[in-house]
Amino acid sequence: MKRKISTYLLAAATAAALTGCGFGDDNSDARTTLFYDMVTCGETTPEGVTSFTFRAVDDSPEVTLTADWTPADTTIVPGQRLLLAYRTEVHNRDAHVEIAAWLKATGGQLKSAADISGWDDEPVWVNAIWRSGHYINLDCRLEYSAQPATFDLVLDSATAHTPDPVAYLYHRRDSEIDGFQRRVYASWDIARVWQQPSVHTLTIRLRDSNRDIQDFRFTKSQPTEPSTINHQPSTINHQPSTINQNPKL
Repeated sequence: MKRKISTYLLAAATAAALTGCGFGDDNSDARTTLFYDMVTCGETTPEGVTSFTFRAVDDSPEVTLTADWTPADTTIVPGQRLLLAYRTEVHNRDAHVEIAAWLKATGGQLKSAADISGWDDEPVWVNAIWRSGHYINLDCRLEYSAQPATFDLVLDSATAHTPDPVAYLYHRRDSEIDGFQRRVYASWDIARVWQQPSVHTLTIRLRDSNRDIQDFRFTKSQPTEPSTINHQPSTINHQPSTINQNPKL
């Protein structure tokens, strides 16, 4: 029996815009640079300081950020992946930062299924795909759907215990409204596969309407060699113009 893939993007879901707090009137944005990273949200202290961790790309060193920020969205809990826009003096170093904006990433844990027929019913427009630690991150555009759409990264269970497992980006709409796309940021935790000693590579198979590429292969770094895959997207610093900067919280 076909296993149901059950992650949904609501029609009004996260791709519309980044939401966050602004910077007041002290022109701090003129003195520091705005950076974007896909981060994992950590704990918030009683004093309202939240921590975030990330690896920029592949197996680069883990960076810990802290900020005077308490999530107003109660669904943002420790472990939630966020696209974070923030200001700091030096990038890719532990620091206390000022948050400019944030966006919840869709995704979650890598799922598996024996039958993934229909995975390529609907294409996605891939802007960038990259690995950071044990996460696969995706910046893409999806055709608008008035109804919830099935969208998830699914491991072919027949390849789960091989050196080269294959996961499929499964996308299917329940309604068709062509001509309008939403930008979506997603991040999936692939640790249960990636951290197996027997695994050498992970292939992400998808239907990309942006370019003639179907397979993106990520290879584990060797102790004495850099990773052979470096998909840090140059586009990550070019976010939608709809980024919201509300008055400072």
